[in-house]
Amino acid sequence: MSNSNVPMPPPRPGPPRIRTLYFAFGSNLHLQQMAERCPNSKYIGRATLPHFRWMINQRGYANVVRAEGYWVEGLIFEIDVEDERRLDKSEGVAKQCYVDRDQNVIAPCYRKTYETMIVHRAPSALLRRPVPWIVAKGGPRKVKDEALKQGYSLREHHQSKKEHVLVYWSPDFTRDAHPKREYIKRINNGVRDASVLGMCPDYVENMIRPFIPPDGQATTGTHVYPVKKEKIVSPAISRLPRDEGGAIRIQQSDFQDYQVRERSQGLPRLPNRPQTSRLTRSRSLANRDPYRSRIGKIFEYFST
Repeated sequence: MSNSNVPMPPPRPGPPRIRTLYFAFGSNLHLQQMAERCPNSKYIGRATLPHFRWMINQRGYANVVRAEGYWVEGLIFEIDVEDERRLDKSEGVAKQCYVDRDQNVIAPCYRKTYETMIVHRAPSALLRRPVPWIVAKGGPRKVKDEALKQGYSLREHHQSKKEHVLVYWSPDFTRDAHPKREYIKRINNGVRDASVLGMCPDYVENMIRPFIPPDGQATTGTHVYPVKKEKIVSPAISRLPRDEGGAIRIQQSDFQDYQVRERSQGLPRLPNRPQTSRLTRSRSLANRDPYRSRIGKIFEYFST
């Protein structure tokens, strides 16, 4: 007897996919970076973490520290177990870093905690949208513009209090410091996306800008950031003859004039350059005191 007409039992449902709310306040505000690190993440909205302060710690990365009367603004994402594992790796939960090298004190780069915060749910056009989808559409600004054209409302949903929200922060690295150079661009990318999604401009100006300068600027607020030092030109070099392009031009007569003064006034004699190989000559010139070199003597001559 054939069993072809017997209906098959429905497939057993797999284990429920556990999803966690994650609060981003640093470089993960940039949706493109968030999509790369957590490809299964979904955007929920923006959030406010009360009684914490945003800062750059001595490692050169963003951190939050407990501070009464302050708050931290960021974005809320919904992530699964796989995304959380990737975040643990990228945030350095298992990585040990030096807190104090002199006393050989080490601690994890970041620790995982679960905090209570105020969540502002995103408009319907963005709520629970996969982050890679938002990035593929051209970013949050283009998604919002397209939603307006189609008649969608961009009004946020009512705010609510959420508990047990995942936050990566370090209670060990809490000293204010300068950011790493490559990190400045990443934070600015995140600030641009977060500003489109509703981050308050006053918060950016008062809490982030004292540590992170805007694009194209080297200093901001109360912190001075390391910039490339300008080349200092000594007065002797500035008096050397130059051509129309600004290059220094020293004629053979300048050497001869110095040799005349050398004989008449007892100046230090200029040694002739030895006939050595190119490699040996470059090493000797690199290790030679510039004030004892031939060109250094000419600079001294023109400075008198």
